[in-house]
Amino acid sequence: MAAVPRFFIIALSAVLLSTAPCPAVAGDGAGGGDRDGQLRARVEELAAELADTANSYGPDALTVQVLLLMESMKAGALAPSEVEVVGPSPDLGPGHLRIRVDTGIIFEAGAVAVEDSDRRVWDTVARPVLARLESARFEPAGLELLLVYGLQDSGRTSGDLDPTEPFTPRSFALGFTASVLDELIAGRLAPDDLFAAGSPRGLPRVD
Repeated sequence: MAAVPRFFIIALSAVLLSTAPCPAVAGDGAGGGDRDGQLRARVEELAAELADTANSYGPDALTVQVLLLMESMKAGALAPSEVEVVGPSPDLGPGHLRIRVDTGIIFEAGAVAVEDSDRRVWDTVARPVLARLESARFEPAGLELLLVYGLQDSGRTSGDLDPTEPFTPRSFALGFTASVLDELIAGRLAPDDLFAAGSPRGLPRVD
């Protein structure tokens, strides 16, 4: 499998860092040299992590990881968003690559059924990413998405959802075989049918 070009990994790392808050560094008030050096170091560090993901789990694992992170932030995440390529799924077995998505999205507990909240997270975070897939180069070849969001009683947080206050994580997962992904890419499976095809299932709390 061909490696993802290094220039692409570094450029992608820089873009990702530009979307996240950059903590203050020593020497900020004395000039930009230290700041620029630390930024370069952070880009190199993130580039190494992304390259390892692409080389270990396939280039599309990296693509999906980055797009899921971006869609989570676009969907109105209140808590921090994080996407991790875990490796072979402990539930579906070695034929599926698990990608965990801590979306950072928080909903009002009890406002709607959890199944409806699951579907909203799917529609706003995962579906747009899979609908844009042009290839499915994963190792292993199947894909499992583990999606995590929060439920909170705003009555205990002055009436507003507050990511700094406790909330209950809700986890659900969908699994797609290599043949389902091939059908999607070939246009024989509509993105609107993916949710059912993934056999969504709620999971116990996943730490």
